[in-house]
Amino acid sequence: MIDFYSNKKNTLPRFFYRNYLKHIRANNVSNKEAIKIFADLLNLAQKSDFLKFTWNLPEYFKKHLDEEVIDSLKNLLKEKREKKSKKLLKHVFPHVADEFSLSHSFLSSVFDKKNFPTVKDSDIFFSIGSCFARNFTDYLKSKNINAFNFPLAEDLNSPGSISVLLNCINYTDEKNLKKYLNKIITKFWMESSEEERIEVLESNIKKISNLKKNIQNSNKVIVTLGNTIDYYYMDNEKEEIAPKFISLSMSEEINERTLSHNRMKKAGSYIRMSNFNETKNYILNIYKSIRDISSNIEILFSVSPVPIDSVLGIDDKLNMNTIEIDCVSKSTIRTALNEVLLSQNILLDKKVFYLPSYEIVRWIAPVATVPIFGVEDAASRHVSNIVLNSVCDFIYQQSKKN
Repeated sequence: MIDFYSNKKNTLPRFFYRNYLKHIRANNVSNKEAIKIFADLLNLAQKSDFLKFTWNLPEYFKKHLDEEVIDSLKNLLKEKREKKSKKLLKHVFPHVADEFSLSHSFLSSVFDKKNFPTVKDSDIFFSIGSCFARNFTDYLKSKNINAFNFPLAEDLNSPGSISVLLNCINYTDEKNLKKYLNKIITKFWMESSEEERIEVLESNIKKISNLKKNIQNSNKVIVTLGNTIDYYYMDNEKEEIAPKFISLSMSEEINERTLSHNRMKKAGSYIRMSNFNETKNYILNIYKSIRDISSNIEILFSVSPVPIDSVLGIDDKLNMNTIEIDCVSKSTIRTALNEVLLSQNILLDKKVFYLPSYEIVRWIAPVATVPIFGVEDAASRHVSNIVLNSVCDFIYQQSKKN
């Protein structure tokens, strides 16, 4: 195996923590002396790449140093951290891998976000999205906060489908809603019996009615966006989106998905990734639909870190695999959401927030070398308990502080 880093000298600033610990252990110094040496080194660490440090204690120190030393080093680092330029915290990528962790100290120094909602015990949360949204709902419940979830399988959790879903809750006339749903059901469930189609219709009317009531009864709504994979079809020479919450089942079983895809294809639809402009417009419509219900609801957007399950039958001219498609899909959502959040009317809306759960799972956790997916249930797409709890704790604690 090639060592691509053999020319990297351990005198570089980023070896600060490793060199310190190596010296302490090799010389068997006392706790008092260990603390003094660390304080002296911190005083010398002023310029160059030291400006790229977040000044958070490496987790591995806990294995080698006494609790007395750990506590003192944390306090010294906290003083150092508080003196650091806020601009450097926000606009310089954390330089030292040893500092990465899922601790509140590290996450709060990295994100330095004041734009978090304020969480109160009297809040009523409602979340829309995949299992990650449901997990955060369960976390809030554990804190004795009222929280409810509208579940969507990850592959059904697209801005396009959620946009259509929220359009449905704002129909003022139930006859028009039934007319629209009947049109979709007749097209995409055409081989089903009339009895089955009536069941699908009644089920969706009930689902939409409950969804509207839940949003109306909430003061905070979390919208977790999952992917840009959508079914489209032509209607009077105009391309329309086929809402997945009506057209597909929640099952991720591969045979069930194959049958669903074949049914959709037979009805004249095709599956592709929604592009940037489409995704941006869908997210804008999600915002407007919630605002049509109430101007007082706080809207908390997030991007699901959970990968897509399958893209069977997708129109893909680049012949990408599922991992590549997931990367493009998540990137499209994150950039489109960023553009939406930058739009003038939303900048003026002080009740819209972004929760960085996606960034913590996909960017922080890998460097922190914690097991991210599949630990508890061997599912490669399920975020592990340690990461889920860290993300939820961070968001909750930041929001409680505001």
